[in-house]
Amino acid sequence: MKSIRSRITALVILAVVISVLAIGIISVRVIRNSEREASLNLLRLTCEQKQLQLDAYFDSIEQSVDTVLHFAEDQYNDESDEAFSQYISSVDTLFHSVANNTNGVYTYYYRIDPDLGTTNQGFWYTKYDSYDFELREFTDIKAYDEYDREHVGWYYSPKQKGYALWLDPYANENLGGTKMISYVTPVYHDGKFVGVIGIDVDYRLLENRLKNIEAFETGYAVLTNADDNVIYHPEIKAGTPIGSISDKLKKSNLVGADQLIEYTYGNQDKIACWANLSNDMKLFLVVPMSEINETWHNLLGYVVMFSIVILIIFIGLTTLIANHITKPLSELTDIARRLDDGDYDVSFDYDRDDEIGVLTNTFHQLSDHLKIYIGDLSDRAYKDALTSVRNKGAFDVYLRKLEDRIANAGEMGEPEFAICMFDCNNLKIMNDNYGHDKGDIYLKNACALICDIFAHSPVFRLGGDEFVTILEGDDYTNRLELCREFDRRVAESCEQASEPWETIDIASGIAVYAADRDKTAGEVLKRADKRMYEDKARKKQGIVRELDESMVSY
Repeated sequence: MKSIRSRITALVILAVVISVLAIGIISVRVIRNSEREASLNLLRLTCEQKQLQLDAYFDSIEQSVDTVLHFAEDQYNDESDEAFSQYISSVDTLFHSVANNTNGVYTYYYRIDPDLGTTNQGFWYTKYDSYDFELREFTDIKAYDEYDREHVGWYYSPKQKGYALWLDPYANENLGGTKMISYVTPVYHDGKFVGVIGIDVDYRLLENRLKNIEAFETGYAVLTNADDNVIYHPEIKAGTPIGSISDKLKKSNLVGADQLIEYTYGNQDKIACWANLSNDMKLFLVVPMSEINETWHNLLGYVVMFSIVILIIFIGLTTLIANHITKPLSELTDIARRLDDGDYDVSFDYDRDDEIGVLTNTFHQLSDHLKIYIGDLSDRAYKDALTSVRNKGAFDVYLRKLEDRIANAGEMGEPEFAICMFDCNNLKIMNDNYGHDKGDIYLKNACALICDIFAHSPVFRLGGDEFVTILEGDDYTNRLELCREFDRRVAESCEQASEPWETIDIASGIAVYAADRDKTAGEVLKRADKRMYEDKARKKQGIVRELDESMVSY
């Protein structure tokens, strides 16, 4: 006959095994879904970041050409050969300045339509074999067929289409077959075609940008044109339709909000995240599915190993607990034997239900209290108790991330951010005259205003009456308008508040990160703090500041 201890041990071990298996299965599903989604979100974020960087580069080329185009169309003058030559000279001067301030320009030109019959045919400059732009002899446009892409595609493509466009990479035979990518636009005056303005970029610069894009361990970038033909791929020839790689990559699938496509290529499962660039090109980040799943596979191994360890520990503990539970039964058996022997002086004071019940109840209470305690510790670590915004500890963590981005600017691109410091004026007077409860109301109102204006930026309370926010994205771009709105709301509060503690009187200062002068984010913070104190001094003198671009710049 099996003992009670054996039965209890077997039942508890069975319960533990079932529980561990159930938790393990649930954990596998949760880990798989959450970690896979986290990896996919990381891929999306990386793709969006590289999209913004490429857009910024392409937009800088387009803006340079458009600047010269507007000037050329506005200043057009063909009243005489002398006036036309002066006009070309003024465009030449502007274009030279613009090209020198645009990264990656290989050649730039303003070619006049030969059919106009002017003696001045424009200009063409290149950095070919030199560190500065040199004037070169014109290509004889009439000597080539208009469909000769390598010689005159840069001229006839915009003329035929009638609008600005990017040309796919091509070997420019006018420069010894140098491979380049061009942005060209036609020039019109009173509806008449005048010529072509354009910038050529060395294709190797674009290729290097794409080669340096990192996605997980072995992921890579792919660039296609507006017709979804490959411009750059580390393995596939340029001009290949992207849809030929997989039916799932055909143009019909590259629409809508879902920017992730799973497909198989070369016996390997892959996933591509794509994004439309501002010039109608498409950027793809391609990563093997094995790398997307690697994280949750590793975590799964840890879960299995941890479950086995837990199971072994619980089996040992179950044996000990079973012994502890059955010990009173053994003692009762001994007492029964002693009674049988005639020993009536024995006694046994043991309340099994109370003892085990108290122990169980205490354990549950301890577990519940521990969860509450850990959650409370987490909130206290990074959350300000009064205003519920992030505290100085959270700000220090955020600042270190900015420092890492600055240190890795060569790989990730220069970050764009601004730091805005705030100081609540007269907090001590408020506390002394009306009590700390009113001072707390004042701080909460001030924090609410900061959060309302800079709604897309993290807000931190550094302690006391100081707050700070870090502007990125749209808030960084619109910082002048936001700071003006902030000053307006502060002034409005000072005029309309019915009680002193409802007045929101805040001094502020903003500084913008500049790569050429700021080595750390701390330097930007110091500059913002200085400007905040300058504003504080102005407010004490009753001077109302009028914000302009210079006051929200570097």
